[in-house]
Amino acid sequence: MIEVKLYHRDQKNDWDALVSEGKNTSFLFYRDFMEYHSDRFHDFSLTFWENNRLLAAMPANKVGDEVYSHQGLSYGGFMLQKETKMMKIIEVLHGALHFLAEQNVTQLTLKAFPRIYNTVPADELDWALTQCDANLYRRDSTLAIASGGRLKYQSRRTRSIKAARKLNPRISPGNYVSELEVFWKDVLIPNLVARHGVEPVHRIDEISRLMDIFPKHIQHYNVYVGDKVMAGATMFINENVAHAQYISGTEEGRRNGCLDYLFDSLITQKFATHTYFDFGNSNEDQGRAVNVGLLDWKEGFGARAISHDFYRINPENFNLLKKFIPDD
Repeated sequence: MIEVKLYHRDQKNDWDALVSEGKNTSFLFYRDFMEYHSDRFHDFSLTFWENNRLLAAMPANKVGDEVYSHQGLSYGGFMLQKETKMMKIIEVLHGALHFLAEQNVTQLTLKAFPRIYNTVPADELDWALTQCDANLYRRDSTLAIASGGRLKYQSRRTRSIKAARKLNPRISPGNYVSELEVFWKDVLIPNLVARHGVEPVHRIDEISRLMDIFPKHIQHYNVYVGDKVMAGATMFINENVAHAQYISGTEEGRRNGCLDYLFDSLITQKFATHTYFDFGNSNEDQGRAVNVGLLDWKEGFGARAISHDFYRINPENFNLLKKFIPDD
């Protein structure tokens, strides 16, 4: 029988071991990553135990009488051990909903884990969600390149890269916080403020600290012409997927092709052995609209859409899963 518990710091070693070993996990789920913004969220992460072994976990936070998985992360859902099978996963979902119902939680909002990050097939939960009447209320599309069958670049991207090569651009090594700081100050923040009136989700002190903690998982690359920064990209790196978390170029860097040159290098050289190169989504307005210009730029490198689903679930619907649960 599965025992459901709220996460406690005493479980950190077991939690982090599951992040390392699971079939659908990300370095974003390590507690040291999740807790950099712990002051902003009421943590309500769940752990699922069987015979004193951590079988599954769900990063989550609580707001009022609702639970989210997790508002501080790009994706969430349930982390699962690699060998976990369908019926046990249904039991985990049943246990989660039952526990939340007992805690008087009125709604669970679940950001599904993107399939391209799975190390083995892990769609059992998708089927189980249909059995408890989960409401698919939002679907984003993330743009990704599969390294095993890359499509040709559109001609505009090819011409832009060739033009940039004539400038003899230089790409930084990727592991220096100082490069990150230059990008934040001179490129990213000015662009976000000018175009959208917002600043990056991560403050420079936060992303710098995370880069120090996770040097293999967070790397940053700038492209220069002479000593002048033209563009940059902050990469979040998992076993199968290299994800461009932050992308930005100066007006000159976009015009002279240096931004395209940088991404050509990242796709075909630095992260060529990853199964996927993930550009992230091009959606706006909670997935109801598309930034057509950004979409065109990403598709110009051969990226194509992969869906990213969001669900709302009534915890009382655990009753709909009882028929799958073995008697004690």
